Amino acid sequence: VPTSYTAMSLIGELDRADSSYLHSVLSKHASGVYVLPAPYAPDEAELASSPKIARMLTTLCSVFDFVVVDAGNEFTDVTLPALDLAEHLLLVTLPNLPAVRNTKRTLELFGRLNYDSSKIIIVVNRYDAKEQLSQKTIEEALGRPVQWTIPNNYLTVARAINQGTAVR
Repeated sequence: VPTSYTAMSLIGELDRADSSYLHSVLSKHASGVYVLPAPYAPDEAELASSPKIARMLTTLCSVFDFVVVDAGNEFTDVTLPALDLAEHLLLVTLPNLPAVRNTKRTLELFGRLNYDSSKIIIVVNRYDAKEQLSQKTIEEALGRPVQWTIPNNYLTVARAINQGTAVR
């Protein structure tokens, strides 16, 4: 959904961000989902402070039933407020040893941050049951169940990315 309005735009206008305003400035996808992209320039995100991010997310949560944040794969002053406020954390991993090892480390970090383990949902992306690293092996390594697997279908995903559409 092309737009020039980003999270940084909203952070600068939080005082006027009520339901009507948000519905008028956020891009609406054909599915009915409203989209607020991250800043386009990486250095823009550095201007956001944790309190501003937390306030933005709280504002969005007061208007929308669900707020989904793609927090990337780094833990920073920008992403931690989203993790702190989340009702559910979808921790996405891949079925390979380095990814599972990093996921285990992330789970350990979440423990040190005192996140309720019941809000963490493990998702294995690009899963292929015929591969050597089985779901059971991944679960044993992580010490917790995998709730969801997303099948490995490179061609379909690549086509959707290139066309700018959702995977069907």
